[in-house]
Amino acid sequence: MVSLVAVLVLGCVVSFVVGRALRTAGRPLLDDVLRDERVSDAVSRLLTLLFALLALGTVAIVSILDLPGWNTVYAIALKLGMVLLVIGVAHGLTLLGLLRIRKRRRRQLVEEE
Repeated sequence: MVSLVAVLVLGCVVSFVVGRALRTAGRPLLDDVLRDERVSDAVSRLLTLLFALLALGTVAIVSILDLPGWNTVYAIALKLGMVLLVIGVAHGLTLLGLLRIRKRRRRQLVEEE
């Protein structure tokens, strides 16, 4: 029970902190890629929502995993590590997609000139 509560609380806190950091740090990239402040604000909000849903869903699923025979501290660390890995992979894929869009737009600008 302690493991469940700890993973839920820590996972939610980590998800919130990382989500805020990603939104703040990612905004300049979105502005550069999308070239429209309204659109980049909307995409930023949607990506933040997607991140929150993915992170909290992962926390919920991982928190109920039963790891018999594991020390509580090790079980919590493993579960939080799983959450961070899932979130990291999702963030990396999103970033790669945005960078591809940026590259394509820059190529179009060069062709137009």
